[in-house]
Amino acid sequence: DPAIYKRYVGTYQLFPNMQIAIRVEEQQLLAQATGQEAFTLYPVSETKFLAQLADITIQFNLSADETVDGLTLYQGGQELIAPKVN
Repeated sequence: DPAIYKRYVGTYQLFPNMQIAIRVEEQQLLAQATGQEAFTLYPVSETKFLAQLADITIQFNLSADETVDGLTLYQGGQELIAPKVN
C-alpha cells in the first residue's frame, strides 16, 4: 500500500561513507545509495521490499513503538544493517 511508504522515507547510514536515501515518487518507493542510480523497491510484505535489478532485499526495521529505526539490506549472501539517521 503506497500510503505506508511515507514512514520509510529518510536517510539510512550503511557505511561511514555510504548512505541509502529512501523516497517516494509516483506512488513507488525508491532507494538510492551514495553515488549510485536510484532503483525501485517492490513490496514483498509490509516491511520487506525487493529490488529486482540488483538482487537486493531491504527489510525495514521497526522499534517497539512501530517507528522505523533502520533497515537491513540483503545482497549476495551479505546482511548489512543501516540505522535511520533522518
